[in-house]
Amino acid sequence: AVRVFGPDNPWALKMVHRPGEDPIRRSVDEVFRFETNEPSDWKDQRGIPYGPMLIDKFTSGAGGAVTLYFTMSTWNPYEVFLMKTVFTAER
Repeated sequence: AVRVFGPDNPWALKMVHRPGEDPIRRSVDEVFRFETNEPSDWKDQRGIPYGPMLIDKFTSGAGGAVTLYFTMSTWNPYEVFLMKTVFTAER
């Protein structure tokens, strides 16, 4: 098993919200909880990457390497990114 992307990956530190540690801000109105009509606490929640979806059509392999393309979502802020990773065989 190989971790391709996790919450402490250098790119994740630029893409997901860490309260008090980054300048990431939302530009939308406050979100309220349906059950209580109280403001949501999403501004204080740390973001996480999730939901990688492999795009098989663009998977390629040559010279002992495999290139995978996938989409990945992040929560807080909610975004979807096109990602790429290359795996090489150990010799």
